[in-house]
Amino acid sequence: MIIRFFKSNQQATFFAIPILAIVLWMVGFLHSIPMTTNFPMPIYKLIMVFYAVKTDLAYRILGFGILILQSIYLNNIINKHEVLYRRSHLPALFYCVLMSLYIPLLNLHPVLLVNMLLILLLDKILSLYKSTSNFIAFDCGLIIGVCALIYFPSFILFLLVLIALVILRPFYWRNWIVAILGMTVPFYFITIYYFWIGNLRKFYAHDLPQYFIHYLRFDFSFPRPMKVLAMLTGIVLLLSLLKLQSNFFKNAIRTRNYQIVLLIFFLLTIASLLLSPAMRLEDFSLIAIPASIFISYYFLSTKRTIFSEVIMLLLLFLIIYNQIVFKS
Repeated sequence: MIIRFFKSNQQATFFAIPILAIVLWMVGFLHSIPMTTNFPMPIYKLIMVFYAVKTDLAYRILGFGILILQSIYLNNIINKHEVLYRRSHLPALFYCVLMSLYIPLLNLHPVLLVNMLLILLLDKILSLYKSTSNFIAFDCGLIIGVCALIYFPSFILFLLVLIALVILRPFYWRNWIVAILGMTVPFYFITIYYFWIGNLRKFYAHDLPQYFIHYLRFDFSFPRPMKVLAMLTGIVLLLSLLKLQSNFFKNAIRTRNYQIVLLIFFLLTIASLLLSPAMRLEDFSLIAIPASIFISYYFLSTKRTIFSEVIMLLLLFLIIYNQIVFKS
């Protein structure tokens, strides 16, 4: 079955990720809806220059390829740093699933691009453990700066960098300064660019403040089938967090530190929703990275094999059903 297959550590399992992605994205290719580009940041604006109804398929194919790469990359990072107590391909499975829950996610939306950088950020953060290099802190800040210029609510994850510098290595104030300098570099270059074209005031007086001063509103409808899928996903995630909590003190100190960092990662991605002037379904996919790791831990450690397989099949069925009945 699916869970049992992805629990194995054979590299051949990676070939199943593209097949799974094709199954989850097939309806999306046939039932696509135009992307909305509300409140785009500068780098995402640049990427979307050639987007139109005629080029929608090309952007969708590009997003499909990026998702496959992200799933494999995330899985390699989790195994490399031994975040879970056992190697498997479950993180790739669940990241691919969580990033394909609803049809609006099946395109090159800004969070999909940002998640590629955030997976790289996670690799850098986990490398902080017992490391003395200041370059890692600078790289982390730089990645957050670039992320913010693609999808600004991801800027809140700079707090994750600062907290991780305290948890994963002895506190040293210079690391924080280096991280802050790294974060400001992308904004330094975008400031020069906007000053050159005469849009500097608009960027800092209008574009950025709209993320901090706004009413909270949802920019999507949530019919009953989507609610059922969201509830099932939430229940699985809750069970995963409870499982993680019950086994927390059974882990090595390094693993516990990693789990604390991932929990903060998870909480900050939820908090990032507050910076979205109009919450869309795409915004929730920022949670997919830490959530996929927690859910992988649950399915890796649970001994109820039949229950796990039934939940997985039900989840896939609800995803495909929601895509078929989706109405924009």
